[in-house]
Amino acid sequence: MSDLLKRVFIGAAIGLGVGIIVGWGTYQVGFVDDLLDGYEFQSYDARMRGKVVGAEEASIDDVIIIDIEQESVRPVEEGGLGRYFNWPQAYHGQLIDVVTNSLQLYWSPPEDDVALDYYQVFRQAQNDPEAEFEYMGDAYDVMHTISGRTEWDGYNFAVVPIFPDGSSGEYYFIDSASLIEPKALLFDIIFDPENTYNYDLVNTITTASPPTDEAIAGATQQFLKDNDPARFVTSTLTSQK
Repeated sequence: MSDLLKRVFIGAAIGLGVGIIVGWGTYQVGFVDDLLDGYEFQSYDARMRGKVVGAEEASIDDVIIIDIEQESVRPVEEGGLGRYFNWPQAYHGQLIDVVTNSLQLYWSPPEDDVALDYYQVFRQAQNDPEAEFEYMGDAYDVMHTISGRTEWDGYNFAVVPIFPDGSSGEYYFIDSASLIEPKALLFDIIFDPENTYNYDLVNTITTASPPTDEAIAGATQQFLKDNDPARFVTSTLTSQK
């Protein structure tokens, strides 16, 4: 056996031995695991700081940072907030839709002094005054966010005042809006890839026995859209951030 092969085998044996020792140590000895985690975090932080040295500064309007850290997902009995299962991957898709290419609508309240309960927001296809109005949601202030470019591009928006007695006023179009379009989106989030059972269950039941009631079918499809883990990938691709 040549000297080169001997060195390779010896190096491999040493590497395997060190790996076994480290693995056993992190499993059996708590402080070793904490020590390695600390080194990993500091190393990652140092690398990220090194990459941005000399980079042009940006305002908070240019870059949006979403940080859901260990405290958010750690169990309550361990001093955390216990929100692990509240952050499936589909929610990250919704976050991306909200903070990239979203439209913030603004409008003035009606001129009369009648107290309002809330507004209903509708959209109508542009360049087609005969198009139907599509309900988009309720707003309890004089602003509303439409998430995702495909949801607002090519539409006009209107609001209908709703009064405390349940009656409604005349609709009027919204003429003020601002685009939420950051240059970059930074995520620091712990995913929960296993929390998709609701989506899988509803999807399976719907496929096996599609609902015949139109309202139930619509609510089912909306649930599947809102909870689909693939939305994270789709939203990231669409945002181009």
